[in-house]
Amino acid sequence: TNTLTNTLTNIHSQTHTHKHTLTHKHTPYAVYIHLLNTSGDLLVSGSRDNTARVWNLQTLECTNVLEAHTDSVNDVAVKDGLVATASSDGLVRVFNAKSGQCLRLLQGHMGSVDHITFDGKIIVSAGADCSVRVWEAQKGRLLHTLTGHSQEIECLLLNGDIAVSGSWDSSIRVWSAPYGVCRLVLTGHTQ
Repeated sequence: TNTLTNTLTNIHSQTHTHKHTLTHKHTPYAVYIHLLNTSGDLLVSGSRDNTARVWNLQTLECTNVLEAHTDSVNDVAVKDGLVATASSDGLVRVFNAKSGQCLRLLQGHMGSVDHITFDGKIIVSAGADCSVRVWEAQKGRLLHTLTGHSQEIECLLLNGDIAVSGSWDSSIRVWSAPYGVCRLVLTGHTQ
């Protein structure tokens, strides 16, 4: 297997700044690193090897490998000990970070799911099918499918009840996540 050394520099949390080197077995390389808790002790990475890994930054050990996807893990989001993963297999999965158990499987996207965000109550996902999907986190129920972009979504943000998506169609859409409606479309970028 290929191994890769990632240097994690200046990972800020509320009380710590860390500089660690983690050697791990994500192959061919690790992407999409996200802090798991505010103490800065845990980190989650996702990779093209179809896994997400949970790391303890104090011991520099991988504490769990989250395996269930059949294609690349494109993004991860974490909240309250849960890890949500977005994958090229078209699925969103929710795992218990400690046990590694897959708790929920969220199906609905038609193509790769490239972006995910999670606030503990709702999960918002987006990807190649040009849609944003809002899920109820506890039961995994699809609440809304938000459409309007004409090309793939490249970025996603959740701030309170507001979800924001940016697309290759050069638009930014501001959504009311609880109500499933587009509140604003921002245009102006040409590329």
